[in-house]
This record gives sequence, C-alpha cells and structure tokens, in this order.
Amino acid sequence: MDINTIYSIAKKNDIPLHKEGLISTNKRYNSLMCEEYRDTATAYYYPVNLLGEFAKVNLLLTPLGKKVYQVSIVWNKRQQGKKSEFTNDVKKTIEQKYGAAKKLNGNIFADEFFWSVNDGTQITIKSSHGDLSLIYEDKIMKDMLDKEQASIANQKKVKAHFTDESKF
Repeated sequence: MDINTIYSIAKKNDIPLHKEGLISTNKRYNSLMCEEYRDTATAYYYPVNLLGEFAKVNLLLTPLGKKVYQVSIVWNKRQQGKKSEFTNDVKKTIEQKYGAAKKLNGNIFADEFFWSVNDGTQITIKSSHGDLSLIYEDKIMKDMLDKEQASIANQKKVKAHFTDESKF
C-alpha cells in the first residue's frame, strides 16, 4: 500500500488521518492535516475505536517509495484490572487466525509475543504498564526501508564530499 492509496481510503471513509507529530482534534478527514506532507512525511496516525476501546493506528512508510512497511495499533493507559483480559482477548483473536504465538524473552518490562506469517509478515503483541501494541510488519517492505535509508545516507555522504572537497 502506498501513500496515494492511504489518502484515497482516508478520504473515502472519512478517516481523520494526521501526520505524526501534529496534534489535532479532527474527527473527520481534513486534507489540510496531511496533504501538505505527502512528499515528506513517513509516519501518519489516526484515532479509532477498536474492540470497544480507544486506540491509535500508526502507519509507517518508506522515505522514498512511500510504501507502508509497518502498521501498529496502540491502546494506551488501560485499566490494570481489564488489561490482562483485553490482552488475552486480542492474543486469542490473532491465534485463531495465525496459530500459536511464540513468546519473546529478554524484555523484563513487557510481555511480547510474535507470529511469523508465510507471506513475510511478522505480527507482534507487546503489553506493558497498561499499554498494548499490536504491530504488523512487512519484512519485504522493511528490507526496502533499509535499502532506501542506505541510499539516502549515501547520497548525503556524496553531497557532503562534493560540497566540502574544496575546503581541503
């Protein structure tokens, strides 16, 4: 999915899409909150009520191709009593579709579970301190992100060398 598809879906479904870093109370699609950043922004978000709870959906894009490589859904500051029940419900829903989860060890502050899907997608659930994140990451697009970032770094290096070579 690319930036043009994101904008057309947001506009068609009246989704209040925002560039990450901008704070807005818009409850409807507003082209002024995102269209201006079409060529520069690599992160967008929108609020949503999902599974009966307020959540924030984050879309992360590659810098050059503007293709989505990660979608995350974050439920913040959940009540402690309801936290584990809600987390278990989300985990069970994912397990019904993708099978048993693998627990990631090594993080003492959060519980992390992941699923590797055949098409190169990795799904991760992170739960800590009342927050719950459900993350979908496309490994092929993530590889594209790494290549684009390396290309940008190389272009900056070449430009700096060209600009600064007369100084030596």
